Amino acid sequence: MPPLQQPHPKKIIKYILLVLLGVLLVAAIILTFQVQRIKAFGGNFYAGRRTGSLSCTCTNNTLIYIQDVVSNTSLALIYDSSTKLYANNNIYGTYLMGSYSSGGQCEQYVGEECEEVKSDGTMDSNPGTGTSF
Repeated sequence: MPPLQQPHPKKIIKYILLVLLGVLLVAAIILTFQVQRIKAFGGNFYAGRRTGSLSCTCTNNTLIYIQDVVSNTSLALIYDSSTKLYANNNIYGTYLMGSYSSGGQCEQYVGEECEEVKSDGTMDSNPGTGTSF
């Protein structure tokens, strides 16, 4: 019986590169489907520390400011009765996460008139908003 021959080092490297390429291809496909699932869910998502709030006296809702780690910006999001809440209905916890959609209006009385306060959107029910703190 002839002795076993060692594979050529170039063949080993080629095999390892093909395996790595295959793993990367499978990971890219899985990631693409995960992103599509999130997009199909709808809305935008946020997570971060609540930094303040403002009562919208004309529109009977609240503007909540969040230092968002998703977009790395400060978001001004409207909380109203249509927002679906989680975790003991606590919207005033230290950290919040959830979803929001564009639109909504926050207005405050300035003298006898109502003036709009800029917002980035409205917290919504897709899937909702919550905190556990």
